[in-house]
Amino acid sequence: MPRRLRGTTKPVNIPQEILDNPAYSSLAGLLQDSFLSPTELADRWCISNGHLGNQRRLAKRMPFITLGPRKYLYRLSEVRELEANSHFPTREEICREVDQVLGIPTSVKEKMKRFILNGHYECSN
Repeated sequence: MPRRLRGTTKPVNIPQEILDNPAYSSLAGLLQDSFLSPTELADRWCISNGHLGNQRRLAKRMPFITLGPRKYLYRLSEVRELEANSHFPTREEICREVDQVLGIPTSVKEKMKRFILNGHYECSN
């Protein structure tokens, strides 16, 4: 039965004799990892599938595995590594950036900061 792409794919149990064989080491490593579908990664990062697709086409941000036409997976270990090594701005940092934008009336800036500080800029996971 073929694996479904929807939902997180689970690691595969591999016999020890294959794990010990250097000829299969890269394949064994791939099969032992968990994967995220594009929809799961987009939900995790609060971005759209379209934005994630644009990043794939531009070869930016996240390495991916192609399983066929329009079928992609992302290694969970690589996602976690990228998240650990990336800086995601805090709400306060975003508000400081809003204050530095020129040409926006102060009243609009204050509304934007209230919106950000109340957590409305985040996705609802």
